[in-house]
Amino acid sequence: MTADNITKVPALGQAWSGDWQARVLERLRVRGFKSVTAFAEANPVVSLKAMAEELSTDNQAGINHADVAAEQLVRIWREEASRGGPNAVESFSRRMLVGELHRDLPDGWRSEWNSEAAKPAMSRMTAAMTNWTCNHSSEHRAASDRVLDAMIDEGRSGRIPSVGYQRTPMIPASRHFQAALA
Repeated sequence: MTADNITKVPALGQAWSGDWQARVLERLRVRGFKSVTAFAEANPVVSLKAMAEELSTDNQAGINHADVAAEQLVRIWREEASRGGPNAVESFSRRMLVGELHRDLPDGWRSEWNSEAAKPAMSRMTAAMTNWTCNHSSEHRAASDRVLDAMIDEGRSGRIPSVGYQRTPMIPASRHFQAALA
């Protein structure tokens, strides 16, 4: 999703100016997507920040206008999920978690978290999961907290395999989603 020869134009970084929702939806449409959900599903391990940067970038001109923020994507995506019902909220939640973990733990989920050497990764994992929890609506925040607690417990106990994020760590956590988000 990144281009090598992109110039960032911070002076043009007016993410919240004007009709930002229309701007985001237009950027999606130009790229062939009808929704943030479709864009996220087409980029299954990409973080919110990286998706926002992609939508801010005019690859033909080689300019990043810095006019789409990750928070804008979260707001639109969360609304799309809410309209779609519990399964869509679960999908939103799971996909968002994968992107945030992939950004902050690019080497994958650790098999062991309790050593001195694991402390930097534990800090990054905590930051990713905290960001993930905060991106839920207030209606689903308690549920995301329960999922977060379960993921941390299962990760520390070694029940989450140390592999990439296409499906894991979602497999052990999935049993927590339906109960927590219901």
